[in-house]
Amino acid sequence: MTVAEMHFAVEQGLQKVGSNSFDTFLPEELDFALNKMQERFIKQRFWLKSDPKQSGYYGTQKRIDDLRVLTVLDYSDDVSSMDADVDHEDFDLPTDYMFLINSRVKIYYDDCGRAKLGANISAGEIEIEADNYKKEVVLRIVEPDDAYNLLASPFTQSTHKSPMGIISDTFIKVFTNKRFLLKGVGLDYIREPSEISLSSNQDCELAEHTHQEIVDLTVKHLLEATEAPRYQTNSIEGSQSE
Repeated sequence: MTVAEMHFAVEQGLQKVGSNSFDTFLPEELDFALNKMQERFIKQRFWLKSDPKQSGYYGTQKRIDDLRVLTVLDYSDDVSSMDADVDHEDFDLPTDYMFLINSRVKIYYDDCGRAKLGANISAGEIEIEADNYKKEVVLRIVEPDDAYNLLASPFTQSTHKSPMGIISDTFIKVFTNKRFLLKGVGLDYIREPSEISLSSNQDCELAEHTHQEIVDLTVKHLLEATEAPRYQTNSIEGSQSE
């Protein structure tokens, strides 16, 4: 659907057959409602607990297809220069970041789990001796309030086999130690969608098959906002549809 078609579909969904039981909403009001329901739709499809079908992002192929347009793969951010003396590195999150799908880090270590280093005295920097010690491993994301308790334990601290990180504000902080060096971070994530706007002629970015579902959510939301008696009927129908 185009944005104009979505507006028309919402207006038709609000009206009873053969009568105009609702005043016309302003285009800006419909844009606001559509964008609010688009965001709710994304959250419901991504998170297991908020999904009406309790399947979550990986539960069914449809959930993956629902969000495929917003799925960004293989985003990467590398450090400008590696330093064996730091205990962490900060990597920038993408500006359009919304939800994390998975994360991994590129590290250097030798077969004994020690950082493979060589001193470059003239440059005043630490350099890696050989690229064949480069590995990519899964990054373990933890809650910020637990991070330093986990770092204090030898069983849960950040290691070359299980590097640990936290997400804060606009960056990912990845913790390291003397046994490995951080080269960069890689992410797969759900990005923020463009806002639906009739005045700007901005259509819904999500896959075509999701547009009617977003329209239905918007109708249900507006019926609830206007305390219409048809809200209960629409809620039951919505819970049975996909």
